[in-house]
Amino acid sequence: MAGYRSITPDLTTTTPGARARLALYRIHLALVMRVESAPRRYAPDHTAWLLSWSAERVAEQLAVLEPLAD
Repeated sequence: MAGYRSITPDLTTTTPGARARLALYRIHLALVMRVESAPRRYAPDHTAWLLSWSAERVAEQLAVLEPLAD
């Protein structure tokens, strides 16, 4: 958000649409990082950490999206 606010100082994440977009961006990043671990052939311990980390991030952001669906 700091990067976006450097261009648009009055940017807000208080609207449902803004919160949904931010959650979707975060889900996208977590999934890209997860998928990229295979072709990058990370060490097994790092891959295990990344799979756990990405699953937690996706779950967190789905929880953000759930109340916005109403």
